Amino acid sequence: MGFGGLPSEHAYYKVLLADDRSGQCQTMNFDAPPLGENGFFSITTYGSDAYVHTEKFALSSRKDELKANKDGSYTVNFNCGEQAINNIDVEEGWTGILRMYKPNSDKQIVSYAKGVEQPHG
Repeated sequence: MGFGGLPSEHAYYKVLLADDRSGQCQTMNFDAPPLGENGFFSITTYGSDAYVHTEKFALSSRKDELKANKDGSYTVNFNCGEQAINNIDVEEGWTGILRMYKPNSDKQIVSYAKGVEQPHG
């Protein structure tokens, strides 16, 4: 997640820990986080030793790398191939972090994050 981290009124970090961390194709779906003006979110993945090991290890809404679904929600894929929308390469034992910056309120972002599903097959 990063040393220190910001308080939830400025940013919120949700650990992504799939039930199956074998490196097989995993998917997660979620609505856009409730963020304020200039807010953005990103997903970063790490190997089992907490270090980055793949070239395509992260996606960010700030850089327009994350493509929204038609309804405004997001689908992120992990090891599902180059043709899969918002695909991130992971290895066996992987973990990830969904980082959400500039939330509308700390209460709202904490409630939102509790409802975000973990990656699954």
